[in-house]
Amino acid sequence: MDINHTHRRLSKLFEGKSSLTIKRIANATHSLLKHPTFNTQTPDLWFLIKLSWYGDEAYAREFFDTLDTWLSQVAQAQ
Repeated sequence: MDINHTHRRLSKLFEGKSSLTIKRIANATHSLLKHPTFNTQTPDLWFLIKLSWYGDEAYAREFFDTLDTWLSQVAQAQ
């Protein structure tokens, strides 16, 4: 999958939609966890142990800041 191509296509498709944010988060898996620590398509017991051990630190660095910014924008718009 070419992430740059996908990002360009989605950005063009949803251009001008204020209720949507498209952002690439560096070193993140599809589930927004840290890559490569949590890079798996088939989570197993070891994955769950790591997830429990890491807690909030399991998420990619930019995830919570991005989520907080988006939630603030949505709350202000209402």
